[in-house]
This record gives sequence, structure tokens and C-alpha cells, in this order.
Amino acid sequence: MSYKKTASIADAIPHKSINRYQCAAHQCPMPGTMSGEGGHGVCAYHWNANSMDWTRITQTLLDWAIVTEEINHCRSVLCSPDTACRPDLIAEEFRNAWARVEQGAGAWHNDLKPQPTREGGPMDSYGTWAQRLERFMGQRVVEALRHRIGRKAA
Repeated sequence: MSYKKTASIADAIPHKSINRYQCAAHQCPMPGTMSGEGGHGVCAYHWNANSMDWTRITQTLLDWAIVTEEINHCRSVLCSPDTACRPDLIAEEFRNAWARVEQGAGAWHNDLKPQPTREGGPMDSYGTWAQRLERFMGQRVVEALRHRIGRKAA
């Protein structure tokens, strides 16, 4: 009996193509990862939001395309069978991702750049940085919704 040596566990597992389902909100750039009763997945930013706010949420995500594109790119890199087990490729993707975001960061440069951990330890990993970008986008969405509510009340 002969066994073929594999480079990693990921190589030993047969892979199916990864399907990316768009958010059910019209023109939303994010994947629809959360499903309600209707089975139409929405992204975390549209989840549980009033449907009257969906357009404003989507516009905010589109306005920050440089960030939403990197969030989606990071997810695909970290979840792809071709790259998930390759720290060298992940490190290269991280450098390239920050270079792309840095070009359009403007006044938000310090908020968007990779940071040291809270304990003053090593810099963000690619995944940790992407999570920070997701929280950043969440804050932009909340601000956009507050702005609408504030104008309505005035």
C-alpha cells in the first residue's frame, strides 16, 4: 500500500469551489452571510436594519469601496484552499493590501493602518487587521444612520 505525502492537510481534502453569494440589498458589495426566514442572505451591515435604511447603508459601503474591497479580498485569501495554509502568500497579500488601502486612506490613514496589539506586542495579523476594517466600516454605517436620524428630527 502506498501513501502519497501531501504538503498540508488542505491538499489532502478535496475542494469544491467557494460560492460567494451577494448581499440581498441592491448593489451591496458585501457577501450575504446572514440568512433570515426568506433565505436571502444579507451582509452583517444590512442584518436587522430597517429596510428603509438599506440604501443609505449600501451607499456608505460603496463610498468606502477601498475598505470593503479589502475586507472581501482578505476573506477570500484567508479562506481559499490555495492560500490559507501558505503564511508566505498571506504575508505578501497583507503587504499588498495595506499598500492599496494606504493610497486612498487620506485623513483616515492612522485609523486604517495596521496597529500593534493592545498589549504592545506584534503588529496586527492580516485577519486581525481585516476585522479592524470591518469594525471601522460598522462605525461608518452607524454614523451614516445617525446622520439621517439627526436630520429627520431637526
